[in-house]
Amino acid sequence: MMRWQRWYGVAFGMVGVMLQSHVYANTSLNSANQGWIVSQQTPNHPTWLLGDAKQMPARVPLGSLWKLWVYTYSVDQHVADRPYACHAGTQAATGDEYCCTHDESISRDVALLRSCGAYFQPQRLQIQAKDWQRYWQQQAPDVPWLQDLSRVQPQTQVPVTDILNALNRVPPKVMSLTREALLGRMLQPQWSDVLPVLGGGYRFKTYTWAHPTLAGGYFGGAAGWLADGTAFWLGATGGSHRVVQRLSPLLAERLPPAIIPRDDQCVSVHYFKRYPIAQISRVDDLKTVVSSGHLRGDYRVLFANQQSLVIRSQGELSVQKPANQPVQIIGRLGLQDYLARVVDREGSADITQAARALSIAARSYLLQNAEFHQGCLQIDDDSRYQRVSPNPATANAQRIVAFTEGLSLTGSPIRYHQTKAEEGLLSWQNAVKQAQQGSNYLYILKQAFPKASWQLATDGKQCQPILEAEQYLQRNLVKVQQRMASIDGFEALKSVNVCRLDYGNPYADQQSLNIYVRDWRSQNDRVTLWHEYLHLALRFHPRGQDETWIEQQARQLTDDLGLSSFTSTPSTLRKIRHAQ
Repeated sequence: MMRWQRWYGVAFGMVGVMLQSHVYANTSLNSANQGWIVSQQTPNHPTWLLGDAKQMPARVPLGSLWKLWVYTYSVDQHVADRPYACHAGTQAATGDEYCCTHDESISRDVALLRSCGAYFQPQRLQIQAKDWQRYWQQQAPDVPWLQDLSRVQPQTQVPVTDILNALNRVPPKVMSLTREALLGRMLQPQWSDVLPVLGGGYRFKTYTWAHPTLAGGYFGGAAGWLADGTAFWLGATGGSHRVVQRLSPLLAERLPPAIIPRDDQCVSVHYFKRYPIAQISRVDDLKTVVSSGHLRGDYRVLFANQQSLVIRSQGELSVQKPANQPVQIIGRLGLQDYLARVVDREGSADITQAARALSIAARSYLLQNAEFHQGCLQIDDDSRYQRVSPNPATANAQRIVAFTEGLSLTGSPIRYHQTKAEEGLLSWQNAVKQAQQGSNYLYILKQAFPKASWQLATDGKQCQPILEAEQYLQRNLVKVQQRMASIDGFEALKSVNVCRLDYGNPYADQQSLNIYVRDWRSQNDRVTLWHEYLHLALRFHPRGQDETWIEQQARQLTDDLGLSSFTSTPSTLRKIRHAQ
């Protein structure tokens, strides 16, 4: 868990995202000069949200979008995920600069979020043209170019409506997996200027290629889906990052994130856990006592303390009567619906930026603390955990949660309170005040959770070992143990994995005993490495939570050890280009 002084640019922590929300409010620019935004919920029915269809090029380049359909085919046809061996420096192949900044093997999902074309080459994946044609003839009979594997290339130019049709033809389950993988792209530091505007509800692949009509120019933008499967495409003259940055406020204004109250993720809630229920009856018939079954309509809940509450259910709440126990109300909710009800109960959806921060904190808390049983996350409606409204979520709360879809934090315990404020604890009162002063939700989160970073998808969390760093630790453990022997609570760890961290703050996982860092070769990197090691070695002692003391010890260890015991020749690093 890294201290705030060494904030490495996790998306919500960069200075670039600490912008006031009004920075993005001006969307009155001349749309004809900005570009085009088009959405489509069903094939062949596009909606032009920005720009005139008659003024745009008849055909636009696919650019990097071709990777979306190779990804789709690979997942749906169960093509083996063949990790791509990516190299940096003199060993790098053409295009590796898009894929990695150091030697590593990358999987399919990571390749998609990094726009690694080398991974998706059909020949490398052993995709046969006839098999490809057969698949897409069935999936997208109205998109002829997609059926020809030789045309699935960045230079291919097609009508925008064809791109939208091809996106609509992606099977829903594969679309959901693709969106999950693409979220990691939005959490890269270079997109920190867009994340405040689009949140997690818009998942897209960017593209940049030669302009179809302007010699020497570039044409860029993005295409993807909302949570309900609505496809969208945007494009204009320029590179993808500039175009998306410029058009994102208009996209958010004219195509709101999709509200999915009944999503695939399930949350089971035991309502009123600490307040025994004496009786449940219909509001329109108080004499009829309900002791089992689903609730549909308005009901009066009478508690054992003789207090009562009127609740409304649309079938998502049910009454159960365990043996020798009072009746219980159990809610089976979709994740988005659950979070919206938490926002209504614990805060207010009317204060947008504060509510967005709260919804992310609530999602993070749920994922950190809920138990998973019988296909559902299970958590009590309890002030010791988080309170959940038994009533249907308000429209504003649903919009808040749709905006922050998929965004959650890790690397730090996530808690919140109505008024209390301290590090690692989001104060709703402070969040409201910060929002009223013009701060966005990312700034609010950064102030409350300075050690946290974004939670990534499964592939992003898997350990990619830094073997040289592990060897460096191993060769110095005896010296460190001798130096720290007099420190109460110090436990010499003989087996620690050092894992490559692509995004967010360096941290130590106390369950797996993994250390996640970017590199280890510079002086500052080695301070970070020992800092996280000491957190693990002292994880059962209060010293392990003293960041100032841990930092002092890490610096002293680094100075004492130097690199005399182990050296390595650093490889040439390349920055991943932003154009894709």
